[in-house]
Amino acid sequence: MKHDNLEQVLEAADALESTRTPTLLPYEDAICFGQAFLTQAGTRGMEGDWEWSQQEYQNNLKCFHQFIADMDAIAREPALP
Repeated sequence: MKHDNLEQVLEAADALESTRTPTLLPYEDAICFGQAFLTQAGTRGMEGDWEWSQQEYQNNLKCFHQFIADMDAIAREPALP
C-alpha cells in the first residue's frame, strides 16, 4: 500500500477491511502496531514513552505476523477487473 502519509494508509486499511475481515486485529490497529514496534526498538521506553514487557512484545508480535499473513494472502488474490 503505497501512500503519501499514515493517514492515507489507515484510510486504505479501513476500506480494505470493508471487503475482507481481518483475522485477529483491525487492519488499522495492526499498522499502528508496526509503528509501535519501530518506536519500541528505537527508544526502549526512553523519551517518556512506555516500554513493552516481554509478554506484550510476544503477544503483539503474534498479531503483527498474522497481519502480514493476511496482507500476503490479499496480495496473492487475483485483481478485480
